[in-house]
Amino acid sequence: MDDALGSVLPDYDGREKDAERIKALAALARDVVMVLVKTVKATKIYLPNNPIYQKFHEELGERFGAFFEHEERLGIQVRPHELAFMGQQVYENLERDDNLALMFFRDGIREICFEKGVTPYETRGFIDILRQGSGGMELDDDLVTLLWDRDFTNITYTLTEEETEEEAAEEAALMYEIIPSSAGGEDMQGAEAGTAFTAAFRPDTDRPPVVSDAVRSTSASGAAEMPVPYIDYQAIRGTFSAPDDLALLGELTEIFHEVLLTGRDSGLSETVADSMARVVELYVRRGDLASAAGILARVNGLAYDPLAGDVRDAVELIQGRARSADVVVAAGEVIDRGVAGSIEAAVSYFMQLDDRAVPELVGLLDALQDRRARKAACDVVAELCHGRGAPLLPYLSHPHWYVVRNVVMMLGMIKDPETLPAIGGAVSHPETKVRREALTALASMKAEAAVPYIEQALSDPARPIRMVAGRVLAEAAPGRAYRAFMAMVSGKDFDGLLTDEKKEIYTLLGRAGGGKALPFLAERFKKKGLLERLKGDGDRVLAAYGLAATGLPEAAELLREGAKSGSDAVRQACETGLKRTGGAGQ
Repeated sequence: MDDALGSVLPDYDGREKDAERIKALAALARDVVMVLVKTVKATKIYLPNNPIYQKFHEELGERFGAFFEHEERLGIQVRPHELAFMGQQVYENLERDDNLALMFFRDGIREICFEKGVTPYETRGFIDILRQGSGGMELDDDLVTLLWDRDFTNITYTLTEEETEEEAAEEAALMYEIIPSSAGGEDMQGAEAGTAFTAAFRPDTDRPPVVSDAVRSTSASGAAEMPVPYIDYQAIRGTFSAPDDLALLGELTEIFHEVLLTGRDSGLSETVADSMARVVELYVRRGDLASAAGILARVNGLAYDPLAGDVRDAVELIQGRARSADVVVAAGEVIDRGVAGSIEAAVSYFMQLDDRAVPELVGLLDALQDRRARKAACDVVAELCHGRGAPLLPYLSHPHWYVVRNVVMMLGMIKDPETLPAIGGAVSHPETKVRREALTALASMKAEAAVPYIEQALSDPARPIRMVAGRVLAEAAPGRAYRAFMAMVSGKDFDGLLTDEKKEIYTLLGRAGGGKALPFLAERFKKKGLLERLKGDGDRVLAAYGLAATGLPEAAELLREGAKSGSDAVRQACETGLKRTGGAGQ
C-alpha cells in the first residue's frame, strides 16, 4: 500500500485530511484512466493475442485492484475535455479526435462508474466499445446504446436529463465547426440565430401564435446584423430581385408584411406573397434559417390577426414554397455544412410548416449526415403529425434501413394505436437495428396488443434482439414473460445458448416471476450433487442471478448462504446478487 495513502485513509477527520485522502485516491484513479486510454489505443495497433496488448489489460486489472483496496466504487465525472474523480482532474485532452472525455460527453454520459468486482470480461467489453467510438468514427449506435446492449454488472453510467445552459453552449461549440464567411472572412455566428426563437408556432393548430420579441426583430434589424455566406442571387428568379443590401432586404420584408396585413387588392397580395416566398427561399439558401423562420412565424400569425383581411391564399402560397422539396433540401445542406446553431435554427424553421411537409422531411432523413440533425428532424416530424402516424406508414418500405429505423422511432414517439400492427411488422425486418427500434417503439406504446409482437422477438435469430425482447416483455407483461422464460429454461435448446444469454433469461425469470419463480430457482440453487460439480456449478450460478432479481428476503437469505460457498463462481455470483439488491447487510 502507498504509505501516503495508507496514512490518510483510516479514521480521517477534518478538511485537511479529507483533501489529502481525495488527492491520494485521485492519483490512483488517474492511473486507472491513463492505462485505460493506453489500452484503447493498443487495440488499434495490436491483435488481441499480442503480448503487448495483453500486458496492457493485465496492467489495467492491477490499477483497478490498487484503487479497490481503498474504495468500493470508482466514479469518473465527464466534462467535454476532461474526466474528474471527486473534483480532481484525472484526464485532459483539448483535441477533438481520440478524445475519451468528448466521446462520452457528446452522447449525454456524465459519469462512468466501476464497481469493485469488475471482471476482465467486462473491461474487455468496455474497451471494445471505446475502440468503436474512438478516432472520430461515426457509429450506427451511440455509446449509450452499446453500453446498454452489454448490460455490464459492474460498469454503470449516468446520463444527463436536462442540459444546463453552459453544457448546451459547450456541446454546440464541440459538435459544429464554424464556417468562415466569404464576405468578410469572419466566423458566422449561427448560434445566436439558433436561439432567436423562444416560442414555435405551428400554423394548423387552433391556438394563436406566440411570437417572441427576438422573432419580431429578426426580419429587419436582426437580418442586417447577421453575416451570411455568399450566394448567387440569380438563383432566385422572378419579378422580385433580391437587393445586395441586407438592411434593404429587411425593410422590404417589413413592407411586404404590411401590404399583406392591410391590403385589400387580391392581385397585389398575390404578387407580394410571391415576393415574400422568394425572400424566405433566399434566406434558406444563404444559410440564414433563423431569419427565414422569423418571416414564416409572422406570416403564419397573419391568419390570426384581427386587422388582417383574407390572407389565406397568400399564406398558403408562402407556406407551399417554404415546404417545397428543393427548399427543404437546401435547409438540410445548411445543417450538413456544420454551421454553429444550424440544427436549432432548422428546427425553428421546420416547426413553422405543417404536416404536408412530412414527405420532404422524411426524404431529408435519407440525406442528413449528422446523427443529432436526424434526431432533431424526427422530433419535428413527430410533432407535425399531431398523434397521427398514418402519413409515415408508406415509408416503412423505404429501401434504406436507417430511414426505416427513423420512421419506426417516430411512430413510437407519436403513439398512434392505429399504427401498432405496422410497428409490429417491423419486428421481422431484415435489419437488426430496425427490429430493435421496433421493440423500443412497441414498449413505448404500453398496449396489450403489442405483447404478441414482443413475444415473437424472443425467438429472433440475433441474440441481442432476443435479450432486448426479454427485457421489454418482462416490463410490459410480467405474467406472460414468466411463462415464456420458464419454457425457455426447461427447453432442449437452452443448454446450447451462450452463458450471457442464459444469465439474462434467469435474471428476467426472477424479475418477472417474483414469488412464483422462487421455488424453481431455489431448487436449482440448492443442487450440489456430482452432476452439478461436473457441470461447473453452472445451474447454481444462473439460479443466483435469478434469485437476486426477485428482490425477495427469502432469496437474499439463500444468496447469503451461497456467499460462503467453496465454489468461486457460486460465491462471486451470490456476492454480486447481494450487492445489486442491497441485501448484503440484512
